[in-house]
Formats: sequence, C-alpha cells, structure tokens
Amino acid sequence: MSKSLAGYREKIPYNKNLSVNMYLGSNSEEVPCHYHNAFEIIMPIDGECCVIIGDTVHILSPNDVLFIAPSINHSIQRRGKGQHYLLNVNTSIFKEVPESQDLLQSFSSYAIYDSSINATSIELLNRRIEMLWEHYQSNAPYKYFHFYASIMVLFAIAGRINLEDTFHNRILLSERHIDKYKDELDAICKYIDDHCVKKLRAQDIAAEYGFSLSHFNRLFVSYTGMSFSSYLNKQRISFAKKLLCVEKEATIITIGMQSGFSSISSFNRIFKMETGITPSEYRNTHYV
Repeated sequence: MSKSLAGYREKIPYNKNLSVNMYLGSNSEEVPCHYHNAFEIIMPIDGECCVIIGDTVHILSPNDVLFIAPSINHSIQRRGKGQHYLLNVNTSIFKEVPESQDLLQSFSSYAIYDSSINATSIELLNRRIEMLWEHYQSNAPYKYFHFYASIMVLFAIAGRINLEDTFHNRILLSERHIDKYKDELDAICKYIDDHCVKKLRAQDIAAEYGFSLSHFNRLFVSYTGMSFSSYLNKQRISFAKKLLCVEKEATIITIGMQSGFSSISSFNRIFKMETGITPSEYRNTHYV
C-alpha cells in the first residue's frame, strides 16, 4: 500500500486471469483506512461486520450488501466472530458495456442494501454473491465465463435498485461538502445547458475545473440527482423537442445529430426513455 493524506492506496492482488479478487474475510480482523481503484463489495455471512466510510460507522448484519465506489476511504473494524464475503471488482471489465457509465455512477460514494428494501432484491443480490464465490472456487470448464457473467448480473441488480429508490439506497456526499463547490457546479451545469449539442466528456470538464473524475462524478450526482451522461442526455432531448416542434422538413436523424446524438438508434432510445414516445410521435402531436 502507498500512503495518502487520508488512508492507504491498496494494491489489490488480482488473480492473474481476472480483474477481480474475492475472499472470505473475518469479522474479528481489522483492516486500516485505505482506498483503491476498484469497487469493494462486502456481504456478512454470519455475525456483524463493522465498516467505517469517511467518518460514518456502518454495522452490517448477515446478508446486508455494501458497495463501495473506487477512491473512497474506508476501513473494517473488529466486530466479534463470523465471516464476510469481500469482492474487489476493477471497473475496466465494464468498459465495453454501453450503459456502464450510468450504472457505475449510480452508486455515488457507496450504497447499502439491507432489510429496508425489497426482500426479493436482497435475495437476488445474496444469491448472486454466493454464486460468485462458488465460481471463484471452482475448477469447472469455462469458470471465468460464469464468473464474469455473474458480476455483470450482480451490478445490474444493484443498479436497478438504485433507480427504484435513490434516497434509501444511494448515500450521497454531504450537503456541506457540496456547498463548498456550489459555484463551480452551477457553472458546470450552465455550460452543459449551453453546449449540450457538442461532444462533452465528464473527464474533460472535471479536468477543466480541477477535479479528479471520481470526485467530480460523486459531486455531480449528489448535486443534480443524476449522472453526468443522464443530465447531458436530458438537455439534448430538451433541445431536440424544440427542433421537432418547428423544423418540419428536417428528418428525424438530422434532428438527432443536431441535438448531439451520435446515432439514430441512441436518439430514438433515449428520447422514448425520457418522454415515453418516439421522436416521430412527438413531432406529430407537437408540431406548430
């Protein structure tokens, strides 16, 4: 581990064939404050597990599931007997998945899934983590296909829960922390509003305002209630709706491109997701 101001950067000992590490941790062992560039997922099997994130203490009961985002300082404190599953997932495995940015940003700093949410959802998370452990220990043919598929499903289940109940299942940055950057965040939102049809990237805007990408993503989600890409798409759809109301001769694909979308399929999909109808249907009912 290399020391930082608030904790240690942990170098995760990944299996040579995976970008993932999984093991059984003991609730009686202590792990000092640290961070890393991977998600950490913890699920107690028996007994309670004590995790400190920032200055907040969380006591996890058996079958509770905790997702901790990359670059977040956290530690594990001694808490009696028992074991927990601990899974580290390098986000590079998601880079070819189209929806990965929105999904990963939906966790903000960390998210806890416990008995306060739908029992069926918790059971799905629990079973998927148990399956991951079975695959991880297995020597069966194509074990890595099963393992990676289960990771994708695990994150998809958690991501859908985040969409269902943002307040209870996503812990956002404190209001006090956000207030420190209110002027910058207001300026960023205005810039996106004014330039939404251009090619905008979160990493470029983060660098322009002196934020790391992970810090910027957490700030932006906490401030706006949505990810950078969701906010950008919302502004682009708003721009497209105005064009659809006045540009009778322009084709749907032309309006999509003028609104900042790279393909007609993504324009149609996101437009319908935002409005409930297709661009053509919107034009037919709103053209003046």
